[in-house]
Amino acid sequence: MIDLCAAFRSTKNDCPDCNKSVIGLVLIGATIALFFIVLFDLFWTDSLAYKREKLELERQIKFQVQLYIKRKALDDWNRYEELEWGELQKVKGGYCVRHKYVWYYLGIYETRNDLFILNKKLRIVGVENYDMLNSLSNSMEFSIN
Repeated sequence: MIDLCAAFRSTKNDCPDCNKSVIGLVLIGATIALFFIVLFDLFWTDSLAYKREKLELERQIKFQVQLYIKRKALDDWNRYEELEWGELQKVKGGYCVRHKYVWYYLGIYETRNDLFILNKKLRIVGVENYDMLNSLSNSMEFSIN
C-alpha cells in the first residue's frame, strides 16, 4: 500500500527541538492573546459601563430640568424649545448643568440661558441666570497678596 501522506510529511517535525519551538510559539501567542483580552476587559468594558451610567444620569437630569421648566411655564408647554445643553458637571453636593432654551411665558417669547443646580437626589435646588453669572465672573478681578 502506498502512503500518500508520506510525501507531505516533513522530517523537521520529527526533530525534538522543532517541536519545542512550536510549543513555545503557541504558548507565547496564547499569552499575548490572554493579555489583550484582560486589557480589553479591564478598560473597554469599564469605560462602556461608565458611559452608560453617565448617559443615564444626563437623561435623568435633563428630564428634571424640563419638568422644572414645564411647571414654571404655566401658559403653554408646547411653546418650549430647547436650544443647547452645557456639559454636566459634578460639584460638591450634586450636579450642575447649563441649559439654553426658548419659552413662551406670560405672553412673551423669552430666550433663557440658565444654570440648574441639582442635589445628589437629582432635585433642583437652584436656578441662576448663566449669562449674568458669566459676566460677573469675567468682570471680577482677583489679586493675591
